[in-house]
Amino acid sequence: MFIRALRSAAVVAGIGVASAHAQAPSPDIAPFAPFVPPWPTDLNPVTIVPPPGYGYGAFESGGGLWIAELQYPSMQPYRKLCRPARCEDEVDLFLSAGEESQMYRNVWYVRRVAAGEINPIYGETFATLPAPEGYTEAWEERVSRPPVGSYPLRTSIYIRADASGKPSEYVRCTAQQKVESDQKLCVVQTELEHAPSLKIDYSFPASQWPNHRTIRGAIIGLVDSWRR
Repeated sequence: MFIRALRSAAVVAGIGVASAHAQAPSPDIAPFAPFVPPWPTDLNPVTIVPPPGYGYGAFESGGGLWIAELQYPSMQPYRKLCRPARCEDEVDLFLSAGEESQMYRNVWYVRRVAAGEINPIYGETFATLPAPEGYTEAWEERVSRPPVGSYPLRTSIYIRADASGKPSEYVRCTAQQKVESDQKLCVVQTELEHAPSLKIDYSFPASQWPNHRTIRGAIIGLVDSWRR
């Protein structure tokens, strides 16, 4: 499976590759304007207690990263092994707290590049798309200067935001890969309505996008049931 037996720094690197293609620089890399979004991150402590058998170790409310592999639609811990790509029914879940919101930075980056206010990192261009039901804006990202190795050349981006423009969800679904044989993924960055300090990222094969509302509801319900 996608992240079996990877820990600490190796896990973080794996998530960067899987879920952050062409995302805005992290606060560690670019702690300065114009990459700083205008929305402050909620850093209040949150307690999550997943049941035995889920994920790798205990969730640390003060910071860090917690990972689980789930099987759709049961959302039970994943037991199968697929190579080289993940199985079509696999959903990888990442929970974190105590750090600045990468979702905010990604949305801010897309909007500012699209408005011509900052230079894109990899020559990205953004064109508006009709927003799917449940989202307030959508973009098609095309990359003209992809880095070495696997990388998406064309990606659909969906954002859910309130009337002020503050986002609560950011989705990236790969439409065209630099290496066509690579599996296309959808990656969702979101939060719990009643505990927005908990950062929820999850990813699944793009072929499952027609089921995205069901997957989202199952993920949110599962994580919320673990909150104490």
